[in-house]
Amino acid sequence: EYMGTSLSLRMQDVRIVLVGDSGVGKSSLIATLLSESFQTDVPKVVEQVTIAASSTPERVTTHIIDTHNEAPQLRTQIESASVVCIVFDANLPMDCVWKWLETIHAARATVPVVLVSSKIDLRSGSKANKALSKQVRPFMVQYKQIESCIECSAKHQLNVSEVFYFAQKAVLHPMAPLYDSEQSALSRDCERALGRIFTLWDSDRDGILSDDDLIAFQKHCFSSSLQPTEISRVRQTIAAGDPSGAVTANGFTLSGFLRLFLKFLHQGKTELVWTVLRRFGYSNSFELRLPESNLAKNKDSVVQLSSAGETFVRQLFTLYDKDRDGCLSATESAELFAFVPERARPWNDYRGVECNAFGFPTLSGFLSKWQALTHESADTALDVLVWLGADVDSVADLVELVPRGSWAARKLLPFCVVGADGVGKTALLQALTGRYRDASTGPKDAVSAALPSDVVFALPAASAAKGRYVLVREVTSGGPAGLDLSPFFGALVAFDAAAPASYDVAMSFFEALDRARKPVLFLATKTDVTPLSADHRVRARLAELGLQPVLEAFILSQAQVTASHLREQKDAVDAIHAALAALVADPALGLSRSGAATGSSWRRLLRGGIAISMVAAVAVSGLAIMRKYRK
Repeated sequence: EYMGTSLSLRMQDVRIVLVGDSGVGKSSLIATLLSESFQTDVPKVVEQVTIAASSTPERVTTHIIDTHNEAPQLRTQIESASVVCIVFDANLPMDCVWKWLETIHAARATVPVVLVSSKIDLRSGSKANKALSKQVRPFMVQYKQIESCIECSAKHQLNVSEVFYFAQKAVLHPMAPLYDSEQSALSRDCERALGRIFTLWDSDRDGILSDDDLIAFQKHCFSSSLQPTEISRVRQTIAAGDPSGAVTANGFTLSGFLRLFLKFLHQGKTELVWTVLRRFGYSNSFELRLPESNLAKNKDSVVQLSSAGETFVRQLFTLYDKDRDGCLSATESAELFAFVPERARPWNDYRGVECNAFGFPTLSGFLSKWQALTHESADTALDVLVWLGADVDSVADLVELVPRGSWAARKLLPFCVVGADGVGKTALLQALTGRYRDASTGPKDAVSAALPSDVVFALPAASAAKGRYVLVREVTSGGPAGLDLSPFFGALVAFDAAAPASYDVAMSFFEALDRARKPVLFLATKTDVTPLSADHRVRARLAELGLQPVLEAFILSQAQVTASHLREQKDAVDAIHAALAALVADPALGLSRSGAATGSSWRRLLRGGIAISMVAAVAVSGLAIMRKYRK
């Protein structure tokens, strides 16, 4: 019996249309089914019969439609069919079958077909036709939609109900999508779907479905348990005569798992295979059932991973980080997304999040990527989570809606980077990913080619903003007048320490941000060329406004990379993270004192020594992204 998700994938009505030459017994079959006895007086065409779902083994409403082979509505009846039964006289040549197959093809009906050999009671000798399989093979080779062939007799009530059972089964549990008859193997789509299911149920991703995995799988799909003796019997059956290692001492390999399902098909047990496939959300065409979400239409809220969602993503990372180095290598990441279709894959690389020196994401970077995807395209995130094993009926629990303006409840906080053209905003974003500029190709071209549109990172675990993320995006508007600040929590305001005009642009951005009550962090760029003087007007201005002190920044170039410089770069990036964590925890630190108690908040922090560590962290010598000059 089907469970949960499979019910919604099944057709609620099955239309069985019987076609065939006059006198082959179509009407007699229907009449005998209804009366449970042979009827000698039946109409030429029986009116449509509807059998209630409660009266059928599969619990679906079934319509049976008799036809006249010359009726004008014949084509329409075929087009409306869920399955077509071609009825032919077992005692006559089978040439008529070709005609009816061509008629179905001409009606552009791609529905399954069941061949019904009737009137076997008139056959002399044995009622069973041992040559039937050989006789129908040419039809089945040319027409892949033929599901089965069955012999019957209305007069002797032999296989009458089975005719309609097989017709119904051809709709609900079709063989054709599962099986490649030419290769005598699972179809490519079926093999791929079962491969995904095997991987999802392999609890430790070691390529072996252990006995415990198999017991849990059985309970999940069929709500029943497997006894050790049953598992042993299945193992022996699959291992018999198989040299490929389908079964090991620890359980089934993927090869053994696929052989098990191929054996089901050879036994005609398509319902077992479809029960599993539908339990995991597959339709008859192997489309995965994905969430029917309207999250994107909710303009008053944003979507983020819930605690359950973050746990699910962490578990994925742990499962596929097979070498336990704290990063997902290219191979490990490819294995993670192996069964996600190319069209559904959410990203091609991990630029813009925390990675190691080889560009492999850390757990923090992986979580950041998922939070950003959920924030930007929640429906896509839910679809991919289902592909990766989340149950379609409960995947919505992995995300949560929060009011768009409720910054305190939001886990991911967007910041924009603003400033005059040429101050180094793009290069600054690249630096925040832990990369450096290739000086040989020029700053702008190199960083533009290598940089994602956003940078996302987790805020320090030791800060008051633990568990929250920052998304930093460069804004390319011509000036503050055209800037839409509504999507952003705050801003990084950059200016060139050697270009007074860029400072004026920065202050105009700040005024717009402050009016919108968006907290800011000022960054002075290119201070490796022109250090920010102790008496620069920005220092006094920020102190007057009650804002955090300016951080001085420049971008590490390829020519400057040494172990010492990279350490300093990391310290400098950490300092930015610390400053942003302070803003997230207390937005008043980035607002002018025209906001309530803003200036006093910052001064209290200074007096208490809480924010001193942020300033001290950037007071490093040598070349780095950030430098605090003491002159």
